[in-house]
Amino acid sequence: MMIIDCQVHPYAANTPQRPWAGSPGGHRPHVTGDEMVVAMDAVGVDGAIAVSSKGIYGYDASYQSEVQKAHPDRFGIVRPVDPDNPAVGETIAEWKRTPGTVAVRLMVGGQPDLDPATPGIDAIMREAARQGFPVNFQCGGNLDVAMKIIDRHPNTRFALDHLASHQPRKMPDPAAWAALPKILELARENKNIMAVTAAMPEGTGLDKFRDKYPDRFFDVGIAEAHAVCFSAGLAKKGKRPVIAVYSTFLQRAYDQLVESAGLQNLPIVLCLDRAGISGEDGVTHQGLFDIVYLRAIPNMVVMAASSGWELEAMLEFALRLDKPCAIRYPKSAPSLQPVAVNQIELAKAEVLREGKDIAIIALGAMVEPALEAADMLKNDGLEACVVNARFVKPLDKELLLSLADKFKYLVTIEDGILDAGFGSAVLEAVNRPVLRLGFPCEFIEHGRRIQLLEKYGLDASGIYNSIKKQLAVDGSQMTERNISL
Repeated sequence: MMIIDCQVHPYAANTPQRPWAGSPGGHRPHVTGDEMVVAMDAVGVDGAIAVSSKGIYGYDASYQSEVQKAHPDRFGIVRPVDPDNPAVGETIAEWKRTPGTVAVRLMVGGQPDLDPATPGIDAIMREAARQGFPVNFQCGGNLDVAMKIIDRHPNTRFALDHLASHQPRKMPDPAAWAALPKILELARENKNIMAVTAAMPEGTGLDKFRDKYPDRFFDVGIAEAHAVCFSAGLAKKGKRPVIAVYSTFLQRAYDQLVESAGLQNLPIVLCLDRAGISGEDGVTHQGLFDIVYLRAIPNMVVMAASSGWELEAMLEFALRLDKPCAIRYPKSAPSLQPVAVNQIELAKAEVLREGKDIAIIALGAMVEPALEAADMLKNDGLEACVVNARFVKPLDKELLLSLADKFKYLVTIEDGILDAGFGSAVLEAVNRPVLRLGFPCEFIEHGRRIQLLEKYGLDASGIYNSIKKQLAVDGSQMTERNISL
C-alpha cells in the first residue's frame, strides 16, 4: 500500500520517480479523486487512497469525502498514534473494529534525535502487526529514523509518505540478509575465503564480493550440484568456500551435500537465502524443506539467524569450524540495528527471556514473533521463557533437558515443515510431549510472507492463539498434537 494524503497535491504521472505527495504548504487547496488515482497509477500502486481521520494542516476535510465518493474502493482512513499513550495497544485494537481504517500513522518528522527503540514505538509496531495494520510513517525530513524503526520490526508492514523533499531512497532490500557485508570484512583478513554462487550473484548479494574480489568469486551457472562439488575441491586445497544459494535450489545438490561435503567432513559454508516463506517468489521458491534434509546429513552443522547481526556473527563462527555448516535466513527485511549478539558457541542456544509458566523455543526468523506472543501471554498472566534456538543441529540438549525439567509446557516454532523438522528434533531430544508450530507437509501457495505467516498461525497472534488453544484443550498436560492452523 502507498499512502497519499488527499490534502496534498501529488506529482503528475510524467514523474513516476517522485510519486509521493508534495509539500503540505497549501499551494493546492483542492485535490480531486482522479488526480489521486493518476498519481498512484503512475507508479503502479494498486491500493487505498488513505487520509487521516480528520482534516490536517488546517484544511477542510470536505474533499476527503469527494475522493471517497469518486473512488470508494480506493479510499481508507489512516489513524494517528501517540508513542506516549500508555494504552496505545488498546487504541489500535479498537480501530481494528472500526470500519474504514486501513493503517496507523506514526509521526517521526522534525525529531532527528528520536530513539527508534523507545518502548512506545515498539508497542505501536507490535500491535499494528498483531492487528494486521501497516504503519504509515510521516517522515517530514526524518526518513533515516523511519528506516531504523522499520529495520527493528521486519514483520510489520509499512508505508511512507511526504517524501518529496528527499531524494528517493531504496526501501529495505530483502536480499540485504544475503548481502553479508561481513564476508567482505572477513575476506579482507583471510585470503582463503572464496565465494561461490549458482547464477545468483545479485539475488544473494554476492555481487559486492564479485566486484571487490573477482579472482575469488565463482559463478558456476544454474548448477547447484556442481557448486557444492566444486567447493569441496576448494576446501580440500585449504580454501574456505562460502556458497550463497536459495534454500529451494540447494535441493538439487543433495547427493553432493552427502557425499562431497558430509562424508568428507569438509569446511564448506552454505548461506541459505530465502529459507522459510519466500512470499511473492512463488510456490517453487518456498524454502520449507532445508531443515529436514540437512539435519539428516552426518557432520553437518545447521544454524538459523534471528537478525542481520546474528547472521554476521554466525558467518564468522562458521568460517572457524572445520566441518560443513549451513546458515538459513528468510526473505524479509533484516534487523541491521546494532544489537548485542552473544558469542556464538557450537550447540548453544540463547535464553532471551526468563519465565515460569511456559518455554517457547523459536528458530531463526520466528524469534521476533515469539517474543511478541510472549508479550501477549504476559497480558494474560502467563510468563513465558523465550529461547533463540540458533542451532538445529547439533541441538543444545543440555538446555532443552533443563527446560523440560523446569516447565510443564514446551513449544517450538519454526518456518519450515513440521514433519522431521526442528520441533521433531526437540521432541526426540527431550522425549516428552511438545507443542510444535510450523508449516504442514504441503506445497505452500504463493503469497506475501506476512500474509502466509498469518494464515498458517506463525505470526505473533497465531502463536498466541495456538498456545491458548492448547492450554484450553488440556489444562493439565501438553499433548503431542501438531498445530499448524
